[in-house]
Amino acid sequence: MSRETHVTFLGIRIARFLFLFISIILMMVLRPIMEDFIRLSILTDILFAAILISGLWAVSRRREVFVMALLAAIPALVLEWVAYFVEFPALGSLSRFFLAIFFGVTSVALLSHILKAKEVTADLIVGAASTYFLIGFLWAFVFFFLETFSPGSFHLERGQADMDSQLIYYSFVKRTNVGYGDITAATITGRSL
Repeated sequence: MSRETHVTFLGIRIARFLFLFISIILMMVLRPIMEDFIRLSILTDILFAAILISGLWAVSRRREVFVMALLAAIPALVLEWVAYFVEFPALGSLSRFFLAIFFGVTSVALLSHILKAKEVTADLIVGAASTYFLIGFLWAFVFFFLETFSPGSFHLERGQADMDSQLIYYSFVKRTNVGYGDITAATITGRSL
């Protein structure tokens, strides 16, 4: 690996995709565990903020991609945190729109980097795993928008977890082809997506 893809922290060289991967794993692991202890939306916002910041660092080598990702990350963060002080439901949806753009831009940038690499390294493998998760989050937001603008597009478990959690779960169940059947698409549009 080239020297510019690492950062030194406490004398340890850390590759640029590792922070992104760790923040994604923390999101996937801590969110369900801490659900009963901390208000879930605050924890989710903190973990998504960590993903945004580490994602920005992961794509920071290409200026134009970094600017596009930054232009999506800033409104996503600001809108999500403003929603705590202003009771306006559209802020959450608008924040998710910018998150979806961020995940799309970051996924394409990471996938492009992975496909152009001439040598398989540990950092490249971590980047590929991160890209897999980012695409899963992107699809969760696509499902969120479908359910928001066309309620009843999915048979969700009412009263269990919030819609975001269920659609993230559904996205990854579909990505892994497990297909438990506890959450299903109820409309033609949902099935085609």
